[in-house]
Amino acid sequence: MSKGDRRLGWAWSWLASGGGAVIALVAGAGLPIWSIEVLGVVAALCLTLAAYYLGGFRSSTGVGAAVKRMLILTTILGGVGWLVYTVWPPPIEKTETFAVMVPFDTAPNAFPIPMDVNPDDPLFRTYMDYHSLASNGTVPDSARNWNGIGQISWNGIHVDESTAPSFLGRLLQYYILSLIDELQRNSMTVAVGMPPGAGAGIVPPNATPYSSQKLFKTLESNKFFQPFPNVKSRHRMLWEMKPVMMPLGTDIELIEQPRSTYLVRLKRPLYYMIEYLIECFVGTGVGSVPPHFVTAHPETVMQWPFYVKMRYQIERRGGRDFNPDSYVQWADALYRGVHNKLAPN
Repeated sequence: MSKGDRRLGWAWSWLASGGGAVIALVAGAGLPIWSIEVLGVVAALCLTLAAYYLGGFRSSTGVGAAVKRMLILTTILGGVGWLVYTVWPPPIEKTETFAVMVPFDTAPNAFPIPMDVNPDDPLFRTYMDYHSLASNGTVPDSARNWNGIGQISWNGIHVDESTAPSFLGRLLQYYILSLIDELQRNSMTVAVGMPPGAGAGIVPPNATPYSSQKLFKTLESNKFFQPFPNVKSRHRMLWEMKPVMMPLGTDIELIEQPRSTYLVRLKRPLYYMIEYLIECFVGTGVGSVPPHFVTAHPETVMQWPFYVKMRYQIERRGGRDFNPDSYVQWADALYRGVHNKLAPN
């Protein structure tokens, strides 16, 4: 058998193997992700070798020969890449939206979020959390350099109706982030005059301690997280002792967008993304308070409505460290917890 015949035989063998991989891809819409990836690599490799044995890469000099090789490779890899893209299963996606009504006191010297004095209010603890975070957020820059030694007094930053949407939007953004962590921890609540409560935490899939330093870097300028940079806040001490748990490879992002829109994003590129989008709407008139909310001066209180949109996108990748169904269950459980805390039915 001549050398040319042997090359032709090899070419047909590789072409047949590559063709078989392509046929498997075309018929493989329901295959696992790893199978599609392997078939794509096999198809590209076999077709490239077939082109080589057919003389497509024979040694020659000049720009024309290099262009020819590049065109062959581009055609093969581009064609196989397009085929893989067409049979790749779509991600699992879901979007849910609910409204949150935040009480806001318009009186000139009042605290931005008034206290709820009705312990039977289903949102009583949530309003307490709002009040506490608002206290952090109104610390003026002149007092933020306190080193924790001795006493300090200050007049809080006044939040008026023009700055309320951004102030409350950032408050809700940070609160949802802290709430996600809270929902993932086992908890027990005891308060005077209220029944005790206990809850099991939501366990993230592939749970891994999230880098506290990375999280603190994300939150370094966030007043709701740490009103005094030189004094550790409650959340900072908690997250140093017991870090936030997140799925392997997750990044946490807090993003501000135009028009008083704020975003909490958990993502692992090419695997999953969960977003909570907080968007402000038009405030109500003065004298309007949320249901069950009781305050000493309702005549100066109004409500700011915010829409919270949860969206997730989870790729259908299979693998040792990624099970899409577990991520769907985790994302749904977090959404139920956040929804119930902010706007219980």
